[in-house]
Amino acid sequence: MTKFPTFFQRLALTPLRVLLPLIMAACVSIGVFAISEISSAKLKTSGQEVRQAGELLRMLTNYRAELIDAETGVRGYLLTQRDEYLTPARQAVTRLPATQHAIGDLVASNKRWRDRMADLNTQVGRVMTQLDESMTMAKAGQFAEILLQMDKGDGKRQMDTVRLNFISFEIDVQRQLSALLDEYDRALLLSRVGIGIIVCLSLLFLALLTRLLIGHLEQREQYQEDLRGQAENLERIVNERTDELSSLSTYLQDSIERSKAQLARDLHDEFGSILTSAKVDAAWVAGRVSDDSEASRRVQRLNDALDEAIDLKRRVIENLRPSLLDHLGLPAALQWYVAETCNKAELPFELTAFDDSQPVPPPVAIALYRIVQEALTNSIKYAQCRHVRIALTRNNQGIRLLFTDDGIGIANFNPSQLSHGIAGMRQRALGLKGTFRLKTAPGDGTVIDVFVPAPMLA
Repeated sequence: MTKFPTFFQRLALTPLRVLLPLIMAACVSIGVFAISEISSAKLKTSGQEVRQAGELLRMLTNYRAELIDAETGVRGYLLTQRDEYLTPARQAVTRLPATQHAIGDLVASNKRWRDRMADLNTQVGRVMTQLDESMTMAKAGQFAEILLQMDKGDGKRQMDTVRLNFISFEIDVQRQLSALLDEYDRALLLSRVGIGIIVCLSLLFLALLTRLLIGHLEQREQYQEDLRGQAENLERIVNERTDELSSLSTYLQDSIERSKAQLARDLHDEFGSILTSAKVDAAWVAGRVSDDSEASRRVQRLNDALDEAIDLKRRVIENLRPSLLDHLGLPAALQWYVAETCNKAELPFELTAFDDSQPVPPPVAIALYRIVQEALTNSIKYAQCRHVRIALTRNNQGIRLLFTDDGIGIANFNPSQLSHGIAGMRQRALGLKGTFRLKTAPGDGTVIDVFVPAPMLA
């Protein structure tokens, strides 16, 4: 019992200039703990929401794929009367309820997504009802009536509407996922900043206390050495976090390119097969209504519309993933893209590129292609240039891309505050262990110099 009074008596005798830093240091420690706990809880919640949005996006993709499997399988059976087309359709129909239930659980807490999912399920139900009716008619041998219904295009329009709703929903989820990731990054940044400020305050109070309690030079020098070590540790942590963010950015760009390539393949395979089937049906109808001028005119108009759809599909696929890049290589793809874009903009250009005898790895090819795409778009939209020059060279050291325009340049250019487009080009180059340099000045145009080292081309 006597220890407590003795302790408090000694504490009362402590000078205020020593006691105050101790109290403030204790308060800062409590603040560090509180911020750490709050940030941890917030980051945990954000992480759960990100995982939920990612799972919803994956389940929507599966849902759409199962619906397409069912629709294409039934259509293939109706066109060929071959039973092997029904196997994937039956499997898809069997998986659909479980997928709907799983997605329903994921969107249960989000009214807007829940309403959209209910509307989407209703539309899918209509498609499945129409497919069931077609199969019922097929079992009754009413193939002529089925073909007549297919000619009307109601099923295709309904399926197109469902597909567009799927895409719209997926885009909505992707935006939500992006927003959640941004929120997660902001929360992480705020947590780091808050803890950093409090740590700095804590270090300040400890420094004051040390100056009061430790008078000799050796201890003060040791304390300064500790501070240098902490600064180096903080610098190392910052560098590690910077490397992590750079790796994440590169991964996201690669993931986007893979998603675009997959979407392009899906459009080519699925949408292409639908259009091909429609063209075959239209040709079949055209051969049987040649005596009816009005019907022939409408069939011709249908053929024209299908041709326009095929051309649109080709352009969309090329925008998502240039087929020339995979089939003919980077130089040929750049020749085609630059010529088509500059001709549309009536912009003179000069393009020199090495031959394609040595293939360029796909990650390097798509990165350089996107850099040229972004740079040329910026020149056409903003630079007011009269001429662009693009040079793609290759030697033993690696590949160099030099893009030059004679436009108005970038006013108030600050390398530390890059726009999203320029930052994206820079990140693509850094993701290939290369270099990215941009030189610009008002009235002097813009020069972009990208170099990819030879080890990345192996």
